[in-house]
Amino acid sequence: ETVYHPHASKYFKEYYVGVIITEVLEDAQNIVSVGEIAYISYTEPLGLDVGDIIEAYGQYSYDLVSIIYVVQEYNANYYIKLIDRSPGIERKRGTAIVSYAEFGYEIDLSPFEKAYEYNVNVMEISNASDERIEYYDFYYPEKLNLQVGDVVYYDGMLRNITVEDSLIEGEIVFFDDNSFIKVISSRVTIAYMPSFIIAGDKMRVNIKVENSPRGTLCLWVFPIKVLNTSSEYNYVLEPTPAYFPISGDGYYSLEVTFNFPPGDYQLTAFIIPEGWYINDTNIAQYTDFEEDISVFECYNKSENLIHYSNSKPRSFTIIFSPLYEEEVYRKPPPIEEAGVIVVSSLILSSLLAYFSSLNFFSQAIRFLGNLILKLMKLVKMPPWLQEGFFSYIEEWLKSMKEKEIPRPENWKFVTLKELKTVIISIIVVLIVYTFVESGSISNFLNFTVFAYIAPRVLLTSILVYAINDYGEALIAKIRDIWAEVRLWPCGLFSLILTGFALRSPFASPSLTLYQYGCPWWEKVRILIFKYLILMLSTGLFALMYIMGFRIVGDAGILICLISASFMLIPVKPYPGKILFKRRFIIWLLLFLSSFILYFTALSNILPHLVYVVAGLFSLILLLYEQVLTQGSFILRLVKAPALPPPPQTMKKFKIK
Repeated sequence: ETVYHPHASKYFKEYYVGVIITEVLEDAQNIVSVGEIAYISYTEPLGLDVGDIIEAYGQYSYDLVSIIYVVQEYNANYYIKLIDRSPGIERKRGTAIVSYAEFGYEIDLSPFEKAYEYNVNVMEISNASDERIEYYDFYYPEKLNLQVGDVVYYDGMLRNITVEDSLIEGEIVFFDDNSFIKVISSRVTIAYMPSFIIAGDKMRVNIKVENSPRGTLCLWVFPIKVLNTSSEYNYVLEPTPAYFPISGDGYYSLEVTFNFPPGDYQLTAFIIPEGWYINDTNIAQYTDFEEDISVFECYNKSENLIHYSNSKPRSFTIIFSPLYEEEVYRKPPPIEEAGVIVVSSLILSSLLAYFSSLNFFSQAIRFLGNLILKLMKLVKMPPWLQEGFFSYIEEWLKSMKEKEIPRPENWKFVTLKELKTVIISIIVVLIVYTFVESGSISNFLNFTVFAYIAPRVLLTSILVYAINDYGEALIAKIRDIWAEVRLWPCGLFSLILTGFALRSPFASPSLTLYQYGCPWWEKVRILIFKYLILMLSTGLFALMYIMGFRIVGDAGILICLISASFMLIPVKPYPGKILFKRRFIIWLLLFLSSFILYFTALSNILPHLVYVVAGLFSLILLLYEQVLTQGSFILRLVKAPALPPPPQTMKKFKIK
């Protein structure tokens, strides 16, 4: 029984009780039903308590809720009387966790008066056991701003009422003077922290603390999914704590260093009161609440006291870790399987290159392109899209047939076509080699793994591409020979096919074209020079692998050795065809050395020091070529003409 909003007149007050209708005595319009929850309003206090049985006759009104007005000023026959007093109310006292957010609703007592009732669902923890977890609904008249995860100490009346053989239980009401609900837990809110973190860097974490004593703020990091760690570091999937002193409620900006392997983690926090020692405190955690709230129970054995904290974990990802180098995700295949893979890749790439040079292949592509163009016209696609597609097909067919290019009047060290080729090639190489280094489709599609591997592969592909393709064109231009890097559709398709199908991307997405009339020995000289640079790069990447940069090193070794082997394929338009035709022994020596080293790198059967030695040997040959013989060693090796004339003389030229 509660009095709500007394009228201006001190002689008139209005009381109300909430009831469950157990029997309908008179209802001509059949608007009231048994089991219905209603509210009875009256003007004289009756001292009613939970569990009392009353009989009432009054005016029924429904506006969102059912209200029966028993006010004799409306009708002298209205009445309310006590039928049976409850034999005694069962009270309940305990500790519980709010499991659902606070909900409130209005009760219209009259056109001018409103009452409010609030409700939360809680999980009992003071008497809970593993066998049975008890949940209750709390009903109370004043808003308490309870939040999910709040731990409350309460004393209320347990409402167990039978209505037509049905027992209504699990409700605790707080409408008398002896009932109370008190929040006894601290709220810890992680207001800000970065979503992506580089291991070893100091990060700023902002935390809001409410209803807290002085003490220690504990941050716990839980690993959710961690990348495979190396054998030197056995990472245990347990929470890792960090401790910070606090002086009570307020905002705290903390500087935290996360030294963990790459992976997905969750950060949560709780509070230990001042004077407690972590080694003397048992910590339990309650989870599976709304909004992923976690509740921590800290029990101090010495003081025999408990403190509760709630916190919503924040997820974050560590995408790079210089401190804990992981094993390469590319699992080296067995020797027999590796042999089948590399030979299959070589045969497949050679066949694609050969067939792409045949007329029927170009005719088939042109036929397919015309068929697609007709379909585009049939569905009335925009003219600009049709023209763009037709131009692309023509350019693609031209690039497949193009072997040499005209020498321009104005030179540019980087042309627009070369820039486009660079961008497209790096993107394709990045995707293919990230897939190879990931080791599986699931790892490749996992953002954490992709974010960890892709930057390393990107760095590697940029370095190798600058050496492999653009470096070749640059060397030629320095020697007054016009050369240009072009996108090579056959190589692009071979790279994707062998990379995703065989996990051995034996191809290059681009090709270097030389000017008309360039002597064969100049092409061969640049080819061998480029080969030595690639082998030197292989040694450098092997050294990086030995130093601990495993993904960068492994990807770099594979890309360099594949590039060295692929350019020596004796099929037009690859430069290896010229060397194969002119100096077969030299071609055989270079091709076998690079191809065998590629096989050993793929299967990982040789120590990486072997590649370092190969790189040192290449460095010696480069120094001998450029310093001691001043560029004549390779020409003598391939038996070039005694005095080879320059490919073309120019009295004046511009370089932009």
